[in-house]
Amino acid sequence: MDTSKDIFQSRLYRLNRKLLSLLGQWPFQKDRDRRVILATISFIGLTQAVAQILALVTLSGDFDATIECIPPLLVDFVCVIKLTNLVCNIEQIKLILIHIQRDWQTWAIQSEFEILCRFAESGRSITIGYASGMYAFGSLFPFLAIIPKLTGKNITSEYSTRPVGFPYHVEYYVDLEKYYYPVLIHNYLSTVIRLTIIVACDTYVAVLVLHCCALFSVVSYRGEWYESSPKSRKLLNMIMLRSTSPCTLTVGKLMILSLPSFSAVVRASASYFTVLRSVR
Repeated sequence: MDTSKDIFQSRLYRLNRKLLSLLGQWPFQKDRDRRVILATISFIGLTQAVAQILALVTLSGDFDATIECIPPLLVDFVCVIKLTNLVCNIEQIKLILIHIQRDWQTWAIQSEFEILCRFAESGRSITIGYASGMYAFGSLFPFLAIIPKLTGKNITSEYSTRPVGFPYHVEYYVDLEKYYYPVLIHNYLSTVIRLTIIVACDTYVAVLVLHCCALFSVVSYRGEWYESSPKSRKLLNMIMLRSTSPCTLTVGKLMILSLPSFSAVVRASASYFTVLRSVR
């Protein structure tokens, strides 16, 4: 296979393409397929979120149970934002992917091609590692929740909305012991959808960032300014002026995505969690 002509079918981007396709957010899918997939995962995910909200309302008088309801709902909220962002920016995503395809077709020099391949391999490794970790750890808690059921223990607990054997507090207004497996399957499908949304969105951003790094690397290599004409050298002043402002990735033009900002968010989250634990 000629990677430069069919880059998204190659091993370098195949996993990212499949992850976005599972969400119906691969821009080159058929519109009908995209709509069907999006409607299906939205229905499953939203009904699960509604069941958790109903459980939160039911357990409003129990502080410990309420605290247990909040984290899954926060994850749902994050997933809704990520998926909505993909849906609303599908045309921009398509344009970006077209530009990536053109980059692979434009720089056909072997050295430049090797640079693109090296960064794309890094993106593939990040995608595999991140997806493996998220699916492994994200599936651990739901799996541990069914161990009491598998060992034959009674499916009852002090919380009526979370019998032993369920990963989350949910309220379906049905007999959860009678409809255990349908509800459990619904919970597991929702968990898979959540994980896929997070993995697909985050790895897509990682791949784009690495491709941008590859372009800078090629320019540093695609950039022997001292061999250019005097007229072209004068144009470098404009490039140097632009380089005084670093290229950054921002969230809504409010916060720069970087290691310091990530550390600040983690510290703030840990502080809020400590406060909640202390007021029990």
